Amino acid sequence: MKKNISTKMMLAMMAVICMCVTACGGNDDEDSPGGGGSTTVGVHRIDVQIDGKTNSNWVSAFTFYGLKPDGTFTGLYENGKALPIDPQFNTWSTEEIRDFSIGTDKNAVAIVGGIVLGAPGGSKATEDVIITMVGYVNNNRVYTRVFTLPAGKSAIGISFSTDEGGKSGYSIDGNVTQ
Repeated sequence: MKKNISTKMMLAMMAVICMCVTACGGNDDEDSPGGGGSTTVGVHRIDVQIDGKTNSNWVSAFTFYGLKPDGTFTGLYENGKALPIDPQFNTWSTEEIRDFSIGTDKNAVAIVGGIVLGAPGGSKATEDVIITMVGYVNNNRVYTRVFTLPAGKSAIGISFSTDEGGKSGYSIDGNVTQ
């Protein structure tokens, strides 16, 4: 039990690091999706699709937050249903491993999603796990990124944002990559 708690804490820290890389770092490459353009006010949404062998024994954390132009936080929704926001961190989180479509209020400038997914008990993935994240602003696709936790690796941490056309960062087994 103690090892499982330590693993979850490590994975949560990976998610926070990845979210900070996205929020503070940048992807200003003009050839990247979105081209580093200006931020659009509207409904921002992230769709997440997970393909590969996972089960309820995997350690996971999915965390989302939305931002308004003034830097305050916006509400979050899934299929038109308001999600409960943690008042301390202004986020919605779950450990459930499934596909997601999370959106903001209509006055947002970004939505950020952080994912941490790890094989149980420090074991390794037996096959590739593919995580596809798609960012939308006002129902227009602005950014798509596919992440892979390769077979033989233990954990992946991802941060993805619709800010300025799309930013992301990730780590595999604690090694941060852009």
